[in-house]
Amino acid sequence: MYYKLNKGLLLRGWKKLPYALVDKNNHRTHFVNADEMTALQMCNGKINLSLPMIPDSVRKCSRF
Repeated sequence: MYYKLNKGLLLRGWKKLPYALVDKNNHRTHFVNADEMTALQMCNGKINLSLPMIPDSVRKCSRF
């Protein structure tokens, strides 16, 4: 399965808060963990997330 991040969402990080998803439309920031950030970074429409090489910990990130 191929996924693409919504254009209204940005992946961001700061020095002490390295993993965040920013919603440009309502200016809200959602902090995520490392596995969730990895999963979100792969949502570029080019990576098949059902491939067996994708770790289960990343594949199970269903919060978003």
